[in-house]
Amino acid sequence: MEYFNNNLLIKIDVVQKRTEEMIKEFFGDAYSTKLLEYRYWTPAVDIYETDEDIIILVELAGVRREDISVILDCDAVCIVGKRIASTIPHKIRQHQMEIPFGVFKRVFRVSVPIKGDEVEASFQDGFLTIRMPKQGPVSVKIYVEK
Repeated sequence: MEYFNNNLLIKIDVVQKRTEEMIKEFFGDAYSTKLLEYRYWTPAVDIYETDEDIIILVELAGVRREDISVILDCDAVCIVGKRIASTIPHKIRQHQMEIPFGVFKRVFRVSVPIKGDEVEASFQDGFLTIRMPKQGPVSVKIYVEK
């Protein structure tokens, strides 16, 4: 796990969304979708909670483990990486091309305190699983002075 400035992650996300909005406004929805799909893609994510953990499951078929980074900072988790395009012979006729390649990034806020030093990430069969143990309720007895 790497630690990173949460404010910077949120600012990057805001700038990315504003840039997309400007491209859509200038070129229109149909053309802007084509422009943006080659720049990055968005993997599907499931987030669920147990009594002990927050679990993030990310579908990353075709992505190598070494091309994935998970960044945890305060109340945000940022997952970044890339899927490299497979080599396609030049003399082919393409019938359908739907699999996105390139860089991806997902940022999620964590709404409960977690034990940052116990967060674990594993990658198997095209799925990244991030397990974040929740911090139990802190119970402290406070002595009242005279």
